[in-house]
Amino acid sequence: MPRRPSYSIASAWIAFSVTATLLCCFARPTSADELTERFTREVQPLLKKYCDHCHSGDAAEAKFLTTQFDTPRSIAKQWQSWDEAVRRLHEKEMPPPDEPQPTENERDLLLSWSRDFLQSEAERRRGEPGLVDARRLNAAEWNNVINDLVGHEINAAIDFPIDPANAEGFDNSGESLTYTSGVYQKFSKSIDFVVSHLLLTPDGIRFAPFPVVTDTDRDRYCVQRIVDFYKRQPTDLVPYLIVARTWKLSQETANKLTIEESAKQAAISPKYLQLLLDALQDNTLEYGPLREVQMRWSATLEPSLSEADVLEQCENIRRYIVGQRERLIPTVENLRAPGGINGGSQPLVLWKNREIAQNRRRCRTDGFNADPEKSVLPLELREKFDSLEKPQQVKILNDYEKFCSIFPDLFYVYERGRAHIDPKEAAKEAKGRLLSAGFHSMMGYFRDDRPLYELILSEAEQKELDLLWDELDFIGQVPVRQYAGHLWFERAEASFLNDDRFDFVRAEDKAANSSEMMRKFEAVYIDKLREKNASPQVIQAVEDYFDEMDHRLRKLERDTKEAEPKQLEAIINLSDQIERYPTDEEMLATYRDYYKVTMEHLPNHRQSLEDTLGFMLSVPRSQMRIDLLTLCPDMQPYSRTSLPVRWSFFLWVGGPDRLLSEAAKNDELFADDKIPQHFQRLINDPKFERMAKEFLGNWLEFRRFENHNAVDRGQFQEFDDELRQAMFNEPIQYFVDLVRRNGRLIELIDSDHVVVNERLAEYYQLQHQFDHQAGGWQRITGSREVQRGGLIPMGVFLTQNSPGLRTSPVKRGYWLVRKILGEKIPAPPPNVPELPDSEHDLGALTLRQALEKHRENPSCASCHARFDSFGLLLEGFDPIGKPREVDLAGHTISSVATLPDGSEADGIVGLQNYISQQRADDFRRNFCQKLVAYSLGRSLILPDRLLVDDMLKALRENDDRIQAAFLVLLRSPQFQWKMGQDPELEDNNVAK
Repeated sequence: MPRRPSYSIASAWIAFSVTATLLCCFARPTSADELTERFTREVQPLLKKYCDHCHSGDAAEAKFLTTQFDTPRSIAKQWQSWDEAVRRLHEKEMPPPDEPQPTENERDLLLSWSRDFLQSEAERRRGEPGLVDARRLNAAEWNNVINDLVGHEINAAIDFPIDPANAEGFDNSGESLTYTSGVYQKFSKSIDFVVSHLLLTPDGIRFAPFPVVTDTDRDRYCVQRIVDFYKRQPTDLVPYLIVARTWKLSQETANKLTIEESAKQAAISPKYLQLLLDALQDNTLEYGPLREVQMRWSATLEPSLSEADVLEQCENIRRYIVGQRERLIPTVENLRAPGGINGGSQPLVLWKNREIAQNRRRCRTDGFNADPEKSVLPLELREKFDSLEKPQQVKILNDYEKFCSIFPDLFYVYERGRAHIDPKEAAKEAKGRLLSAGFHSMMGYFRDDRPLYELILSEAEQKELDLLWDELDFIGQVPVRQYAGHLWFERAEASFLNDDRFDFVRAEDKAANSSEMMRKFEAVYIDKLREKNASPQVIQAVEDYFDEMDHRLRKLERDTKEAEPKQLEAIINLSDQIERYPTDEEMLATYRDYYKVTMEHLPNHRQSLEDTLGFMLSVPRSQMRIDLLTLCPDMQPYSRTSLPVRWSFFLWVGGPDRLLSEAAKNDELFADDKIPQHFQRLINDPKFERMAKEFLGNWLEFRRFENHNAVDRGQFQEFDDELRQAMFNEPIQYFVDLVRRNGRLIELIDSDHVVVNERLAEYYQLQHQFDHQAGGWQRITGSREVQRGGLIPMGVFLTQNSPGLRTSPVKRGYWLVRKILGEKIPAPPPNVPELPDSEHDLGALTLRQALEKHRENPSCASCHARFDSFGLLLEGFDPIGKPREVDLAGHTISSVATLPDGSEADGIVGLQNYISQQRADDFRRNFCQKLVAYSLGRSLILPDRLLVDDMLKALRENDDRIQAAFLVLLRSPQFQWKMGQDPELEDNNVAK
């Protein structure tokens, strides 16, 4: 465990928080008595002289009372208000121009005392973690916690209101995240939505990526998994023929390939490759298509053939195989039953399905004759076939059967029309009827994948496919529904059951699918078939049907009974993940009791499990960050179970995983030498993108850009939803890349690279450097040539700070100065006239000239002077962030501006040079302050100034590498410790 940080007052320096002129000023050690004496002697008289007459009494200007600052202790309690007042005094925003003004000496005196006092207070409380209340999860956190729980992105917080931000601009603090009745309703609705994704499986539970509240929903989930499995399998013959050639040629060299190596390199089945090679090298063949395939494949063994020639020849072989194989498919006619039985009846359809499935690797036997209309033989064989000796006829048939066995007519069937109608018509209606058995007006599925199973799949893959089909029966309760459909169909669509002897069995009777009732029904059914002289084949088909359905129903009953306790335990075992740390035995017992009570009230296992899961998600521990809370008024370290939660919510915006929890149990999250390795693991996990999205999105105010609709798409037609999404993701991917490779922090301001996807590469005219085959997000260097690099020229910021049909130097500059440099600028006064919405409406004026007229208003000039020039330097980008030389009205663009320090700059390059050379420390300090505020989930307090100083020092000592700032933060007392209520904090506007 870490030691408690010292509160001793130490000699140190601290940067004043708001102005460049006072940053990094060294302060001499000052005693509390001396500061109090100076306050009484120097500061109070100045407040009375210049401030109290406007800021005292009931009519105080802006409801700000300087009279509240009557002692240094009162300033310590209200330091943020005091700090803001001092900043405005330093910026000469106060007193107003028409009021008496302090001399420069008087301003310096007040600033000097304030700097010394705040430094002294910060040192006295060094390492203090501040008060952070337990709070509810915000929408992003709830989304991520649920996504991690269910294993899919289901957007569980889609109906949540926009979470309010605290004073630092972040929506992850107890200061802003209140739990109202409206929020409670949103959580309740969301929990119902989460529960609707629950699936009950033979070995426990699972969650679907979509709601599964009906049998059809559950079927769709299971069926799609099977179809996806089928489509992943390597069944195309061409790669096998090519790899077989490569393997064969390698056997004549010193670098002989094995079957396994060859198959692995090409991602094909080694099992089928071996079978194909055996067939291609079978020297016993004399007749049939396989002999032709052997000869054609042998022609590809010429070593001088190019890859293109080999590919073409193998594709021709495949076409030959498919064409020949189609001629050799055995025909299966419908099974004819006595009158009163519909041709789409389940026993008849399933019989036909089985026959067809069993023929996938068989050859038709009725085409081996001399009949030119029916024979499958080539002319030279057909004319003499009848005259051949029996052994030779058998040899021909065997060679054909070898061809059909190694090349099935289909490896699997995943779409099927009604099985008893014309095959051509059935093929037309088959599309979309996934895994259908082909019944008429009934649900039911039929497994037809024996060639895939036997020829291609490994033993592990066979088990996986078997499990998928078992789960279809179990999750969808398919046998129960299929058999009920059979009973309904036989009465509704046929007349065979219109007989008193069948009155005992009804589809709506739950007892109808009991083994006793089924066998009774079978006996009566077959008796009537015999009375109607049904063929033995029909009787056998009916007997097979009842045997199969009885077996499946009994298996489902056994599996269900065995699975129920497993499912309950699986639900209970979610508690640690839902609550984000180990659940005590008392709470686990509560969850089990809840299930028992619901079962007693309404004995429905599925419903009781769903209710139990809903209850677990509803308890405060699930929706709250109670790990932040301590009842101890003194400081104490986070526990071994709560510290990993703090880490994960900081770097993953969600709960911890097992490895992080294990690290905390071993005290590794407190150990300075172990922290870097755990930090590396977390930032290299895909979930780190969540942190980038929330931290950057809130700090730089682009979190809502995914729904940005201010762009006039008639004027800017290339701005579509795909481009908007790419713009939104760009700063996230850029930041993730920067942190993972431990780049320099100043790269956020100025760099010669971008991180873009294909759409942005094209938009930024970098498509020639983009690896289109690799795709995804890529770092591309040389971006300065197209005026890109760093945050400022990113499309998202240039676009969101433009009204739509014109740019806005005011919005762009205001955003940059506030968000990038961290300056505090008051909101504009009311009734400020707006500029026209479009550059077309400016008339003869350029936007620059219109701004100059706007600044003629004295109430506007002082503030605009601080940021307009930054926006004017960005005039080389149009309203959607593309470089330009003229505006929409045809005026030539000028991107030259005089900056607040009197220097002149030109365009984005001049702006980046100015910030990276003159204001880099402002940017670094602002970044560190935002990172501290975000990670701690609260507004900054006085001791945080020293933490920020430590982070800046680490950056200086580590070549500005960004990870240095993170590691100082993770090792800090502010991050590793917490505290309860403290009298010194009660008026500090923190976590109220």
